[in-house]
Amino acid sequence: MSSRRRDDAASDELLIARARDRDQAAFGMLYERHRDAALRAARCFRGVDADDLVNEAFVRVYACLT
Repeated sequence: MSSRRRDDAASDELLIARARDRDQAAFGMLYERHRDAALRAARCFRGVDADDLVNEAFVRVYACLT
């Protein structure tokens, strides 16, 4: 299990590096990979639309990377 985590982390690192170079496909892969976890966390907040919160968070992450 720990080696799988290391493989995923390495893949995320590569995708982040590519996203920093404005590779939208790489960022899309990160989004798809982490969206469900972000939605689960966002649903803990009452009174907010979880989808909107997650989308805004990813927009901000993309802006920080580029």
